[in-house]
Amino acid sequence: QARDLLAGAGRVHVLDALEPKAADALHQAFQSVEWLLSAGGPQGHYNLSRDALAGLDAPTRQAFIADVHARARIGFQYMFETYRISDDVEAGRLTEGPFADFYRYLNSSSGLTWLRGVTGDERIAYVDAQATRYRAGHFLAAHTDAAEGKHRLYAYVLNLTPAWNTDWGGLLQFHSNDAHIAEAYAPRW
Repeated sequence: QARDLLAGAGRVHVLDALEPKAADALHQAFQSVEWLLSAGGPQGHYNLSRDALAGLDAPTRQAFIADVHARARIGFQYMFETYRISDDVEAGRLTEGPFADFYRYLNSSSGLTWLRGVTGDERIAYVDAQATRYRAGHFLAAHTDAAEGKHRLYAYVLNLTPAWNTDWGGLLQFHSNDAHIAEAYAPRW
């Protein structure tokens, strides 16, 4: 059923993709992550640690955030917290625990077989994993997930949000050719 929906609409919303125990373990593990603030800036992409952000004086920090928001009014922009699971696993900094297990499953024979089955695409050979966390004032403008040199075939979002109210925003939106919202998914558990 998921494969048919994906083939027809170009996207599919798979509910309960993880066993509850696995979802809970990932959610709990995120409580101790060292998040980086990720944003676009005048010199390109920035990933700022909590210490680097705290090291900026208040006027500099406020000017940085104001610049990010101003750039969002005229083009693609983003600001959110990130944790690059794939980078840490591939560099050997993350070898055990829920994140390493999740990454290894996605890239295991059975994980790749499942994804190939859902998509009908035998070219899938690797699955990247990046966590993002959105706080008040954070956003990700309309975009495609194409990235030069990444050879991406598909994108996925795994929500680990225990409770969400759509009035808060935060929807994953899909736009039609005339820039209307064709469909949107609310964050959910």
